[in-house]
Amino acid sequence: MSARIVFHVQDPNARPIGGALLSAVNVPHGNWQGVTNEVGDFVATLDAGIYIVTIAAPGYVSRTQTMDLALPGTVTTGLELAGASGRLSASANGLLNANGTPFTWAMVDSFRLGERLSLGENIDAVLDQIVQTGANGVRMLNDASWYRVYSKDIPDYFTRVLPLVAEKLTVRGLLGEMCCFGDWQQTQNGDLNRALVYWQNCIAIARQFPCFVLQLVNEGDQHGQNFPFAAFPMPDGVLSSRGSTGTGNNPPVPYGRGKWTFNSLGTERNENKIALSTSTIWWGINGYAGEGGQPDYEGTRWCTVVDEPPKVGTGYHTDPSLAYILGLGTRFHPNGQACGGTAHAEQALQTVLMDPITFACVTSFVRGVFEGRK
Repeated sequence: MSARIVFHVQDPNARPIGGALLSAVNVPHGNWQGVTNEVGDFVATLDAGIYIVTIAAPGYVSRTQTMDLALPGTVTTGLELAGASGRLSASANGLLNANGTPFTWAMVDSFRLGERLSLGENIDAVLDQIVQTGANGVRMLNDASWYRVYSKDIPDYFTRVLPLVAEKLTVRGLLGEMCCFGDWQQTQNGDLNRALVYWQNCIAIARQFPCFVLQLVNEGDQHGQNFPFAAFPMPDGVLSSRGSTGTGNNPPVPYGRGKWTFNSLGTERNENKIALSTSTIWWGINGYAGEGGQPDYEGTRWCTVVDEPPKVGTGYHTDPSLAYILGLGTRFHPNGQACGGTAHAEQALQTVLMDPITFACVTSFVRGVFEGRK
């Protein structure tokens, strides 16, 4: 006797997971596979019996269940987000969750998260859409010269805004890479003493909320910023990077090579070789010989992420297949030190809802990151 079974797959907040792969193997009735639709359902007519079913989806922890399927009905399975379990740290073989399991960095831009929240805007739908891409974190930029308000001018930025951001991220199983300085000559008036106090406040927030990792500065050597990297002490107990230099430039020195440090790389934007952009993380880690009288580059030799790959989505590169390749390239290293990357898209960094083209590209990038080391 056969029965119509609806397999429903959902996340920890009971939201449907589309595109989940169900695989039944070594069963008396034969092996089979199916993929859930946009409402998280896969419908099958099956002979009554015992089935061992594995459910997998990008960005989630796979789950295997033994199911006794004799009667028609719905079988609901929840998948846990493959996000951070407690505070992240670094090792010679890659980033680690607090329990020592490997962590894959598969994030999405959301630069204006804090700014929009401070102005009373509702960011829940934006974060929910990011979860739907399969990502496990966002990259937020505390300040940029083009923001409507700078964080130094928000009295409760560290007492209300960032704790609320942490709450919204944590409930969704997302990490937040907090880039602390952007356009510091404008947003901090180039005031080193003010900026050092601000940095300590960021460290304190990150220590309070394990969902945060820190990036000191965005493109500190660009646009006349002349950021004084060496003046800023890097913290213990919070995973941090010194930040990024210009796109295509090497991560700022000294390179992070300890338990609480990683390195951020903005990869090449050469349009003639755009599909190879993120794979240059291999040379970012391993180093390369100098050319034209330039000194050799020693490489980070440690955990490195591609924080600003080429932009994808509407107005930029709109082919999801290319976005997938860029995601794959962020893992191009044999020992795990290429830890992943952050999908870079204009709509995403503006912290607004992505249109279908951008969403498809960002989702493909994230899938590429997760599949890059399989």
